Formats: sequence, structure tokens, C-alpha cells
Amino acid sequence: MKNRLKELRQLHQWSQADLARELGVSRQAVNGFESGKFDPSLDMAFKIANLFNVAIEHVFVYQEKNSMQTLVERFTNFLGFKFGFERFTEKAINAIKFACHEASHSQNLQVEPEHLLAGLLADPTTTSS
Repeated sequence: MKNRLKELRQLHQWSQADLARELGVSRQAVNGFESGKFDPSLDMAFKIANLFNVAIEHVFVYQEKNSMQTLVERFTNFLGFKFGFERFTEKAINAIKFACHEASHSQNLQVEPEHLLAGLLADPTTTSS
């Protein structure tokens, strides 16, 4: 079963041992949860969701994210606060879209800082994606 446990743990900059301490389980148990070798009990799943302050579905109902969702999540995490994508200005959204386009055009699997810089320096409203 794929889940977002590793992703959430990394967003909080925790090691598997850190998360294990928070949950009161072994590091091996965390590794097993993350890898899908075994599923946590329902009580443990709720404990995990509560620890990260998210709905249980956010952790255990896995849907592959597109590059834009991943980029926005990394950006908000880097800034140290959470906000919805709707709070970006249209110009910022266009710059991010431009950066995603540049990354895919250069056959990169992820957006790098140079793509973001290109998006910020360019006038993305005059370019096509």
C-alpha cells in the first residue's frame, strides 16, 4: 500500500527514529509503514494523522501528485508557513508554470532553482506552455 508517510516525515525534517519516538514504536515499524510492508493498525493510523495534523486520507489514500502540486508544497515548506495556492498572485502562478515548463523542456524530473529564476525573470504571460 503506497502512502505519504515518508513524504510527511521528510517535510517535518524528521528521521525515521524521530517519528518512531513520537509514535511510541520502533524505527523498523516506521520503515515498514513507509515501505508498505505492513499497514498500521487503525488506532496507529489515526495517531499518525493527528501527529501531522492532517486527515487520515491525506496519509493513507495515495494519489500521485503532479509536478505543480509538489512544487507548491516544497515552496510553502521552504517559506515555513502553509497557505493555499489561491494566495499566489497570477504573476507568481505564471512564473511557477513557466518554471515547470522549462524543467520538462530540459527533461528534468523536478523543477530546479534555475527554472524558478527563469520563471521569475521571464514574462510568463507572453510565453506559451
